[in-house]
This record gives sequence, structure tokens and C-alpha cells, in this order.
Amino acid sequence: MAINFPSGLLGKDDLYTEEHLAISIPISGSRVKTAGAIPHIEKAEAVVRLAGTRTTIDLAGGEASLGETGDLQGGPSRLTFGSYTNPNLPMNLDLTLDGPLRALAALGARKPLNVSKTIGLTPSALSGRASAQVDLDMVMRPGGRIEPGDWTADIRLRKASSTKPVAGRVFKDGDLTSRADRDVARINGTAVVDGTKAEIAMVQPTDGSGGGSGSFKLALSAKRREQMGISAGGLLEGPLAVEVESAGNGNSKVVANLKRAQLSLPWIGWRKGEGIPATATFDLPQKRGATPLSNLRLKGDGF
Repeated sequence: MAINFPSGLLGKDDLYTEEHLAISIPISGSRVKTAGAIPHIEKAEAVVRLAGTRTTIDLAGGEASLGETGDLQGGPSRLTFGSYTNPNLPMNLDLTLDGPLRALAALGARKPLNVSKTIGLTPSALSGRASAQVDLDMVMRPGGRIEPGDWTADIRLRKASSTKPVAGRVFKDGDLTSRADRDVARINGTAVVDGTKAEIAMVQPTDGSGGGSGSFKLALSAKRREQMGISAGGLLEGPLAVEVESAGNGNSKVVANLKRAQLSLPWIGWRKGEGIPATATFDLPQKRGATPLSNLRLKGDGF
């Protein structure tokens, strides 16, 4: 503790700086309040520092309980308060969390985040581990009521799976990263999508506006195509590199790289051998529960 008030300064709080007032207090086993429906940080190990009129709480650890979905462990975090002379006290929470994916999704379903439902996550259907860095602006109103403001979250998912479809697809064993805010979540990484390992790039609105889009890159061997019920009737042999672009309306566009495949059109006496560059593109529009193929185009050298 350091207190040094020059003559005439005492009582003029707006003029206080760290040179005049500096206090550091370690705390253990305490509770740190948050905003909205975000659970308090319990069993907190922290240091409270007052410098002039501004306070920071540096958290070394703690935990947030999300009920049946599990607990999230808090890592190095910081709660910052603006000047206590402001009746509407600005605050910022920079929070590090780690734990079960379903617990993090349960947190994401609470105010002010409200993100899990809008991107199609059901906490009880999820498994895997997750870590997150959440940055949340808040304001403490007179009387102690805390109102949440803007937020961002950087999330890492490990061995993430869902027993319920997300954006119309079933995900397993995902190694994914996501950056989300109150408008949109951007998701990238790899996962087994509908039974096939794929590279993923998805954009999902978090503001309730609906829509969203996704890109999935995957390799399909002849055996895997057979397992998926995709038959080319003997016209196509060999592996395919496929990219599927999905729109929020359920329609998809498919681009297939046929370089490593053999393509045969016997009725015109034409054949493309392995190693010759070629691509096939087509649309998969959703119509009354069916998925017809349309706008098929085949491009390559010599045809």
C-alpha cells in the first residue's frame, strides 16, 4: 500500500493517480461477479490492485459451474474497472476458460452471448474439450446492476463431436478454432463430416438473422463413394478431391477435381485417363426434401 496525497488534493478524487494512491491486496477462495447470466467465478485466486481511481483484478484461477454440463476452469484472466468517479462504471472482463465442450456451449447459450442456439449447438449432444478466451465489455449502473456490452470469443475445440446435426451435418472428432462476436462466428479446422474427414470453413450468424455458409473439402475414394451410396455407373474410377460450398438456404455447389480419376464415356468413345486435369461442377438445390443434381459442367484439356 502506498498513499501520498499532497496538500489540498485529499477529497479531489478525479485528480488521483497511481502516484497518490496504490493498493495491492491478494485474495483467495473468493467470488468474482460477472454480467448477464454468465456464472460467477468461484474459488478465485486473485490480486486486487487500486491505482488512483482505477481497479484491476488479476485472476490466477477459479471455476465457473454450468450445472449438469460440467465446470469450466478459469486460467489467467483480468477484470478491469474504469474510474470509480464515473457513476456508470465501465468494466472489461478478459476471461480464460477450459473444460468440457458441452459446458462451454451451455455458457454460450446464456445472456449476453446467446450464440449456441443460433448456430445450432445443443449442449447435451456435444462431447470433447474446449478452451476459450472471452473478452466482454460491461457497465455497472448506480445500484450495482451490471449490464453486458460487446463481446468477442476465441475458441479451440478438441475431439469435438455432436450427436445432433449442426448446420444440417453430423460432425465428429473435430479439431476446430472459432472466432465469434455478437454478429458472426467463423469456424475453421478439420472434422469427420457426415462420415468423411474434411477441411472446414464455416460462417454462422450469431445475431439471429439466420443463413450462414460453409465450405467442406474432402477426398472421396471409390470405396468411400460406394459406402455413401454414390454410384457413377462405371463411368468414374479413382479418387476425387471434392469441395462443397453450402449456402444458408440449404443449397450446395460442388466442385470435384478429377485429375487423379479416370472418366469414361463409352457411348461417344471418349476416355480421360489418370493425371489429366479436369473438373466437374454441379449444384445440389434443396427441393421438397429431395436433392436433385443440376447445372453439371465438365471442364478439362481436350474436351
